[in-house]
Amino acid sequence: MHYGERDPATIHGQATADEARALFEEGIPVAPLPFPVAPPDEMN
Repeated sequence: MHYGERDPATIHGQATADEARALFEEGIPVAPLPFPVAPPDEMN
């Protein structure tokens, strides 16, 4: 999605602090959520 290879969509999942930092440095917005927004078995 970030490179325009697919349509934008919301992605739910988990990332370590290092993974979130790497996404942010690449220009991909990330945000911590105070609660799960999708059941764990339905996460991307």
